Amino acid sequence: MQPPTASCARDDSPLDLCFRVGHRAACQSGDWQAAQAAEDAVEAYLNESKEKGESMHADESKTIRLQMQGVRLALSGDLTGAEKAFTEADAQLTYHNSFVGLFKLLNRLFLVETLLAEGRDAEAHQLLAKVRAVNPWLVTRFEEGDLTLLGLPRG
Repeated sequence: MQPPTASCARDDSPLDLCFRVGHRAACQSGDWQAAQAAEDAVEAYLNESKEKGESMHADESKTIRLQMQGVRLALSGDLTGAEKAFTEADAQLTYHNSFVGLFKLLNRLFLVETLLAEGRDAEAHQLLAKVRAVNPWLVTRFEEGDLTLLGLPRG
């Protein structure tokens, strides 16, 4: 088996998973300029996709932009803004394939973590039950602390 020859962070699409991981790392390290630049790249891609009439790419980039914005807001202390961004992304995501479905579940876990940080445990656990109904393993990892997405302190 040959090792992959392409780097993880490709230059051709800000929709790549590694691009989002880099954004979250920038947020976690407080590099707000790099985080904003990543969000701006997704916004530019969104606008370009709309101009080309590529609705699937536009829809995907819009939800990715919202989730990235939510991550930045949560980690910079704006939990209300983060909750709004994660909720808006969740409303637009479905389970129509495994990639988007996993993206929706992870977005919901970002929202759960945000709600817990706000001290809204009942709402967080209601949403966590919905994630558990789709993927119990993911929730087990989250609850055991193996899947800390943002590292927000509980409110």
